[in-house]
Amino acid sequence: MLRWVLRRCQRHRHALVIRARAEMRLAEEYDAAQERGEVAKRGWESGVDKTNITTSADIGLRRDEIHEARQLRDVERDHPGVINRAYGLGCVVVD
Repeated sequence: MLRWVLRRCQRHRHALVIRARAEMRLAEEYDAAQERGEVAKRGWESGVDKTNITTSADIGLRRDEIHEARQLRDVERDHPGVINRAYGLGCVVVD
């Protein structure tokens, strides 16, 4: 039973890391789309065609989600491996 619990906890930690990495990738892609002029930047001078503006809401994202994804990305960039350490990956070895 204990082995089952440990495996389940380890899978849960892995899932959280996968989600964090996906959010970081979202931040990278969203910022790149803004730079290419495919998605509106904040403010009027966004560089996006005003007749065909795509916003975060149009693609199903809230601004706070993008902000949090950017924060995760920036922390991981500044302190590599912090996401894995935060979720304790590698602490429990279950075969």
